[in-house]
Amino acid sequence: AVKGEKGLSIIGANTHGGFAEYVAVPADNVCKIPDSLSHDDASALPICYATAVYGFVNRGGLKKGETVVIHAAGSGTGTAAIQVAKHMGAKVIATAGSDEKIEKAIALGADEGINYKTSDFSEEIRGGVDLVFDPVGASYWEKNLKILKPGGRLLLVGVVGGGMVEKFGIGPVIMRDISITGVTVFNSGNSVLEQTVEMVTDGTLKPVIAKTVSLPELPDAHRALEDSSQFGKVVVNP
Repeated sequence: AVKGEKGLSIIGANTHGGFAEYVAVPADNVCKIPDSLSHDDASALPICYATAVYGFVNRGGLKKGETVVIHAAGSGTGTAAIQVAKHMGAKVIATAGSDEKIEKAIALGADEGINYKTSDFSEEIRGGVDLVFDPVGASYWEKNLKILKPGGRLLLVGVVGGGMVEKFGIGPVIMRDISITGVTVFNSGNSVLEQTVEMVTDGTLKPVIAKTVSLPELPDAHRALEDSSQFGKVVVNP
């Protein structure tokens, strides 16, 4: 990401050119890949894993013993968030769209799982949670506020479920001391990426890669992401 007069210029979001064998980026945006780390594993880190580290450590202030809900647990970011939260000593409740993904999330470290297609997580979760890690957005807004305990924190990580909330009741947020925090790894600084690389190198985190595809296989990779059939990160290796 490059900061300019019009804000952040992000390859893959508002700038084309990410699907290539070679990409030119500012030197400040990269760090050295250790010899022990494969290029496939390294490619999974800058967005998903760095987002989880930045979200929980720098933005959310996750503490040992707290309970966190991680939505989209089968996504690249979700699988990263499970590992980071468990490493920090949290209890993790994962939500995903199939029983198979819930089983994999628990095998990855989650303490509990809820299939959002067969259960309403806002009814299943009792007693309130300390923190919600949410890559979904608007469609989960009311349910997220419902499951947070007084003083709880909502980390908004993505908007795959919509970016606009039509009705926002400010009163309950004020009366319950709820904190709503945006998380974008593009503002995190290179130190977070370097920290993430170190956590993978020392074995604290392990990238979960659903599949690796070549450039001609990109349409199939996009279809897998669109129908949420993957568990983990889809990596493009030209």
